[in-house]
Amino acid sequence: MRSSFPGPILQSAVDEARVAIFADLGSTADLPREVLNTIANIYYQAFLPVESREPTGHNLPSALKDFINENARLTAAIEHIPRMIQALRAIDKRARPDLYDYSVEFFLDILKYKIADADNKTGLRRMLERKLKWVNEISNLIEIMRL
Repeated sequence: MRSSFPGPILQSAVDEARVAIFADLGSTADLPREVLNTIANIYYQAFLPVESREPTGHNLPSALKDFINENARLTAAIEHIPRMIQALRAIDKRARPDLYDYSVEFFLDILKYKIADADNKTGLRRMLERKLKWVNEISNLIEIMRL
């Protein structure tokens, strides 16, 4: 996995994302660090001003398509994250640690690594794809947001 996040951190987007995360999820103390940091990055990206996310590049049709797809992905993620976290929290991690760990991994495969059709792939296949993915995250965003 390679990681990168372009540009300076915008404090107003950090603050808005933090408020939205607590409103949508309540306390986050029970969530694994990597899951919480991925959630923080998704919310942060969604709260960035549009002008900081607008398409760039020489191939405008392709850049515009990527911009629209990314905005749709962020909107869908924010809509579904509360239900996904509710389902994760419903798993008794002491009684079913295997199911809990699988669910965490699957959550990350979909939202962090953006593995297409993850539900139709084996764990081994997803693990291999994870190694090849470029992750667009701020690695310490949960510390910056104080989550």
